[in-house]
Amino acid sequence: MAITIGKKKAAPVVAKKVVKAAPAAAPAKKAVKPAAKVAASSTKKVVKAKASNKPAKQTFHAPEDVRSAFIEVGFITAIDGLIAPGVTVEYIKGKPDNENAPRYDLMVHDSATASALIARLSGRLFAPNISKRLTPETEYVVQVRLSVSKSKDNQISASVRNVWISNAKGKLVLVDLKDPKNDPSVTKELRRDADGKVQKDEEGNKLYKVTKVYSEAVKEVRKIRSSGRFLAPAFTDALGPVELKALDKAYQAYPVQAEAGEEEADDE
Repeated sequence: MAITIGKKKAAPVVAKKVVKAAPAAAPAKKAVKPAAKVAASSTKKVVKAKASNKPAKQTFHAPEDVRSAFIEVGFITAIDGLIAPGVTVEYIKGKPDNENAPRYDLMVHDSATASALIARLSGRLFAPNISKRLTPETEYVVQVRLSVSKSKDNQISASVRNVWISNAKGKLVLVDLKDPKNDPSVTKELRRDADGKVQKDEEGNKLYKVTKVYSEAVKEVRKIRSSGRFLAPAFTDALGPVELKALDKAYQAYPVQAEAGEEEADDE
């Protein structure tokens, strides 16, 4: 048997399957804060206090001899509702309801303080609209409480305690704001929007507008009482009780001395 010697048949070349490696995962990106946030987190937020434009509360001080007392101011309004000439100002040493409490006419003994007090009261009661002034040709008596704090270097404050107004018969009547008869009448009406619809709150309840109506006398007393806190500066140069008492004695003796001088003049 013949043996044939030849080249061996080459084995078929099998292409190897190349498995591509999965791409490496990209590193997670860090969240980048805006520059403003970075700056805010790196430094503490400093809040500067707003500068207040409100002026410091002004205080007033009385002379050493001045003590707490009551002042009564009496006046009659003119035909235009402003304070007319002939105002009386009395300094009361003690309680006003004490008939024996000494009273001094400041228009005679301390006209500077009396004038300053009248000026401030007149200024507060003035209104450009004549209908908003006090009732014309009516008598008023305003009781002012002068408080002097010795612990605060004679710091003074003033407030209106009581107000009397003459009635139709000309009799002075105390208008007591605590008296129930002087309570305001109250009216309620539904609140409406521009379209006329009734306004309601979040729970569906109707909203009302409450209006308080005061009598004319109570309106005037409330207005006069509001002027009290502006009266304190009038007493910065006030005379004390000792000075007033000395002037009172001199004033009482003055008419006698004047009459004596007139007699001597007549003799000549």
